[in-house]
Amino acid sequence: MHFQTKKNLESTIKYVFVSASNKEIPLPEFSLSIKTADLSFNEKALNTLIGTLVKYDQSGRITPYLAERFTVSEDKKKWTFFLRKNLICQDGTHITSTNFRDHLQNQLLIYSKFTKVIDFNLLKGWESFVQGKTETLEGLSSTDNSISFDFIHRPVDLLELLRMPYFGYWINPELDDNRPLHDFISSAAYEVTKESTRHRLILKKREVWFNFDRASPQYLELSYQRLSELENKNYQDEFQVIELPGVYDEFPVSSNFSEIITPPNMVAAVVLSPFADGPLKDIHFRRWVRSELKNEFTRSSLFKFNFFFPSATSEVHESAVDDVGHFNNLKNKKMIFAYNSLNHSLKTMNELERIVDLVFLKVGIHVEYLKNNPNKDWIKRLHSNQEFDMRLSAVTNGAYPKNNIIKMMFCTSMGISYPDPNNKICNLVDRTDSSNVEIDSKYVSEFNQALADDAVVVPFRHYGVRWLYSKRMDPKMFPATVVAPLFEELRFL
Repeated sequence: MHFQTKKNLESTIKYVFVSASNKEIPLPEFSLSIKTADLSFNEKALNTLIGTLVKYDQSGRITPYLAERFTVSEDKKKWTFFLRKNLICQDGTHITSTNFRDHLQNQLLIYSKFTKVIDFNLLKGWESFVQGKTETLEGLSSTDNSISFDFIHRPVDLLELLRMPYFGYWINPELDDNRPLHDFISSAAYEVTKESTRHRLILKKREVWFNFDRASPQYLELSYQRLSELENKNYQDEFQVIELPGVYDEFPVSSNFSEIITPPNMVAAVVLSPFADGPLKDIHFRRWVRSELKNEFTRSSLFKFNFFFPSATSEVHESAVDDVGHFNNLKNKKMIFAYNSLNHSLKTMNELERIVDLVFLKVGIHVEYLKNNPNKDWIKRLHSNQEFDMRLSAVTNGAYPKNNIIKMMFCTSMGISYPDPNNKICNLVDRTDSSNVEIDSKYVSEFNQALADDAVVVPFRHYGVRWLYSKRMDPKMFPATVVAPLFEELRFL
């Protein structure tokens, strides 16, 4: 292939995501559609292809990117971003403040049609805009070189939203997954090469980009590998970065690689659907299941039941749980537990299935485990909360609660789409938005109590990401705490 000359290989980063799935489950396919930008492996690719106002730098801070600087008013309600000059997309389109404003305004309108919008709904004139009473959003404006966000209430974490590919500069956000990946038009540091496939994404550095540096990686190759296959390879000769969930602690570290284990900012949980047509529609049964799972997780040597956020615990009033005899009418029923096995080791899944079987056999229910292709349609089916009785979830939730992230998880169709059957959590985040108060112990207590009362999300493990990276790479430039590495900032020694 064109990119694989000896010279180019010296400046290529081969980044591999690891899956524990067996050969019966196809590895995931890369998608560059905005609709799948929330999947971790797609987000890492899109972070290099989509220009956003800000991005994480190598120190873990969010810093200006398309913007060269920004200012914030004293009351933190108005944010103004000053764009760099001569920002040019792959197709020659200039990224101006007016173009960015128009693109973002259009994206926000599209989002508002199918999901609750996070924090941007606090912009001045939002209701009139989404109701079609005005053609422009009052709180989003531009001048010759700046974009301003003017809010009625101070947003909690605007920079965290603005660094996401969702809210960047998209030339073709509705790219059909049947079209070649190289049809994607980049608005950032790399572009998609013609050699790219759905299973191996090959990106090339754009020489016209503002921070072009020949010392940075000129090519990126992103792919998925099964854990079993990677263990049989001499991976130190083939890859520069290996990303594993932190639960893959048994994977050996080569002497030519270094290791980073991030803080436990991810949570694994069992989701009990209150909407699927099955026994878990009954809140009393869900509470019984939650109580039994919690007890078994606590006894397990592998899992320890914990709160949704490891640093945000509180006393929870447990609702009265019916005796197991009250559910005798469920004998011989079947329930479906659906999941993909990308982020969990075989040891984890065996232990989880053992515990789930143990709990449901107490009432005579047989659990069928359904594993399927983790493509966009499968993920959509999982996250609908309508089709399956239970599902396994894994999400980056952070070590402590953030109102906008909780809103995304429980109150929108973006991301993990946790159920909130009685709107307790969504009411909580809305009140916090409107009152413009900080998250405090009262918020934590109400959040944890809502999870216990509704009994739909049962966490069983917290973990971080485990990165192995070649000692040929400069460790000072490798991101120890960020969710999406800024590849253009990495350097070889």
